[in-house]
Formats: sequence, C-alpha cells, structure tokens
Amino acid sequence: MTDQEILQNLKERHGWSSQDKGAGGNCLFLSMAPQITAKDVEESLGSELAEKWKDMPLREKASQLRRLAILDETKFITELKALSATSEPLPSPVEWRLRELFTDMAEEFISSNKTELAAGILPPSTLQGSSGSKCAKWLQSILWTRCASMF
Repeated sequence: MTDQEILQNLKERHGWSSQDKGAGGNCLFLSMAPQITAKDVEESLGSELAEKWKDMPLREKASQLRRLAILDETKFITELKALSATSEPLPSPVEWRLRELFTDMAEEFISSNKTELAAGILPPSTLQGSSGSKCAKWLQSILWTRCASMF
C-alpha cells in the first residue's frame, strides 16, 4: 500500500486528510493528530487517554500516535514470531503486513542512499528548489516502485 493509498483510506474511513503541520506534509502523525477527536481516542483506547487528549499539545498528540504505531508493530512482530514457530504458511493478512513492513524498511534504506539498492536514485536532499514538491512526488514514486519490485 502506497502512502497515497493510506491517506485515501484515512479520508474514506474517517474524513481525515494530509495537512502540513511544519514537517513539509511528510509526518503522518503530525498531520493526523489534530483531526483525531477525544471521541475517536475513547472509542479505540479508553476514556483515560481521551480526557488527556482534549488538552494535549499537537506535538504530544503526534508523539502518542507514533508510540501507538510502534507498540502495534512490536505486537505484530511478537505474533509473527509465534506464527513462524508453527511452520505453517502465514495467513494472507499477516503476509501482506510483513511485506509492507519490509517495503517501508527498504524505502528508508533506499531514500538514505546508503545501500546499493539506491543505485540510480538521487537522494531527496538533492531535489530541493522551486520544483521540489514535484520532484519529491516523482522520487517517492520511484522509491515505492523500486521497493515494491523487491517483494
């Protein structure tokens, strides 16, 4: 799933959209945090955090979302470890999520230009300037295509 597909999913399910909050629109947590209401938090995580959420500064909300994502990934890795011990084929949703995890990791490695997988792709820092956003979208497309082809 591309970043654009994730954003489309969030838009369709919750009405949330990408907003530039000082990170150039690249930080999903910072972008989504102001759109998540205390009611959303209560439905998913309980009333204690929902009460705190109301008065929480934007960057702290983004930090909490990032922590939740990390906890979810940690739980997934733990479940994956247990599944791999059974020697059974992975269920399709687990296999898909694992592929997405590896694709995200590959994107990070490739975009840092510190691996042979980045051969022929310019690092994002070289694409600054007046047409930077068009170049950045073009580069993201190349990165995603390169990563998707690996898995």
